[in-house]
Amino acid sequence: MRLAILLPAAMLVTTLGIACATGPSVKSFEPATNPSGMQLSLRLRNDSEIVGELLEARDTALLVLARDKVALVPATALRGIRATRDRYPLRYRGGRLDAALLLRLRPVSRFPAGLSAVALGRLLTHTGQTEVIVISPQ
Repeated sequence: MRLAILLPAAMLVTTLGIACATGPSVKSFEPATNPSGMQLSLRLRNDSEIVGELLEARDTALLVLARDKVALVPATALRGIRATRDRYPLRYRGGRLDAALLLRLRPVSRFPAGLSAVALGRLLTHTGQTEVIVISPQ
């Protein structure tokens, strides 16, 4: 009887120990070490690619800072998303940005709670823009 209790408990402790040892540590996880958002590689439907910092993950689009310009990439323009430097698995194969993906993207963006209009205006001024560049879905 005692073995029936100890064996599952030992298996649980071993499994948790292994799970905690895999994946990035706080020291190697970029969003935990500086205030900028995660660097992403966005593959577009037109076979081009945008590499930049994730500023905000919206329900229907991603706001990124790429080549010192602020761009809005609608989900309809996306074919794939991957983290460029982090061991942070992202699964996206086109279509809409589902809730599970947004739950993974928002905490690693520069503005997890969303970007206010005032902050966006300041960012656009800093980049020399008057408006956000919207990437075409084609």
